[in-house]
Amino acid sequence: MTQQAVNVPVLLDADATAAALSVCTKTIRGFVRTGLLPVVRIGPRGVRFDPRDFVALIDGLKKSSDNSCNMTTERVGSRE
Repeated sequence: MTQQAVNVPVLLDADATAAALSVCTKTIRGFVRTGLLPVVRIGPRGVRFDPRDFVALIDGLKKSSDNSCNMTTERVGSRE
């Protein structure tokens, strides 16, 4: 019987994700809260990120900047 290789994605925590994108972890939390960056939940408190989702995030931000819309500075539902 032959074994097939299984491609398991490497998942990163918030600190490693922030480092990979050259932003702070607060920015990562904002991306998650606004739905720009999906998470993989591991247990009740564990959150990890799939690097393949970075490509979609970066592409989305590029398209937004092409339309003169800065998604990273907009505040949704601010309490003023």
